[in-house]
Amino acid sequence: MALCTGLLAVFQAGAAGPVADRFRLLSDRFAVFEDPSLFRGSSVLELSAAANRNTLDVIDEATRAAQVRGTDEERLQAAQEFLRRRSGTEQFAQASLGLGAPLPSFRVRGWGFAPRLAARVDGGLLLDMRSERISADTIVDFLGSNAPPDLREALRRRWDDDSIQEGQDIIRRLVELGDISPGIYPTGLYFMPNKDDTLTPVVESYMNVAARAGPVLDFSGGRGLGGRFGGRFALYGLGRADFRLKADGQTIYRNEGVLTDLPDELNKTVFLAADVIARYRRRGLHVFGGVEELAVSTLSDNEEKGGALLHEPGALLRLHGEQFFRLVAGMRLWLFSGLHKRTSYETGDGLYGGADLSLASLWGDRLGITFRGMADEESLTFASLLRLGFLKLDYVLKRPSSSAKEKDGTKVSALHSVRLGLFF
Repeated sequence: MALCTGLLAVFQAGAAGPVADRFRLLSDRFAVFEDPSLFRGSSVLELSAAANRNTLDVIDEATRAAQVRGTDEERLQAAQEFLRRRSGTEQFAQASLGLGAPLPSFRVRGWGFAPRLAARVDGGLLLDMRSERISADTIVDFLGSNAPPDLREALRRRWDDDSIQEGQDIIRRLVELGDISPGIYPTGLYFMPNKDDTLTPVVESYMNVAARAGPVLDFSGGRGLGGRFGGRFALYGLGRADFRLKADGQTIYRNEGVLTDLPDELNKTVFLAADVIARYRRRGLHVFGGVEELAVSTLSDNEEKGGALLHEPGALLRLHGEQFFRLVAGMRLWLFSGLHKRTSYETGDGLYGGADLSLASLWGDRLGITFRGMADEESLTFASLLRLGFLKLDYVLKRPSSSAKEKDGTKVSALHSVRLGLFF
């Protein structure tokens, strides 16, 4: 049974929480690293995946903890031991599929236009495992992010008068107390943690799915200041859905698969969005700036049944500059730096700098290998980018820097990514 089946919700926007903000930052960092310059070619088909090495192990451990046989006390102890063992860590995973179809290019009054159709689907997960003090304000997170306000307020009131004891089914007990009507919310999913524990080991999971499709237009040709101007404009449908849930040992051992279950009714929302990028090139210098995922209007939503999005799709600001150099023996070097910024994270989190070194490049960049290195506020990222005809294969390793082994008390782990694509 999917978690939170049948919950009717209107969850207040803007309460995404640190775990959703952290997911967005990590996702943006990977997107920027994969294509920092934006204009070096487009793919017909692209598959990519990124994850901590231990992400699948953690999910498997949670499932095995829920399947331990024995008394309720023994099963609870196994679940709590799993949470304590992984406390202070985060697990990130993301996968995407991209499709592109080039359309005939054309020129108008000295300007060149290269249109194409593009579509992309992304899905990701972040698990934040820590110990925290359970209070009236935090207990409502155990109901899931799409729990309606009246249910949350009822639980806050009963926390103060001790009407719900440790291990009791929260929904069933609220029905017995007359706070909610029977049959509206599912029972057997949410259980009261130990209020007397100084610190309770918990895991907070955040899941996000997004899809976009529409036309993209690259253009260039405007001359001035000794160089050439151009840019990109895209207008597309952008659909999003996300969900957040906090769980302790009680929830894990009573609900197998709790870390990755989604509710039957998602808060899926569809926007009309746009990318607007302006760029300037002069000899080996390339500079661009603009916004991506700028929401123009809301086309549809499911707030009545699934609640509002936890993280509204605030526009992504991009600023980037790079300098190109030709080296000996056909080698080429790009030095670059830039900034990506959303309202959900600080400006310093989006600063980056790095270099691309191409050791060989033949057949219009369709044969060759490039090594990329980049540094940001908390990590050093390295990649090998292989091009074989119309095929590209990338491997990325993102390691925490020596000065950022922890972020807000959570260990920053190494992330691995692979990308396979067909390009034109």
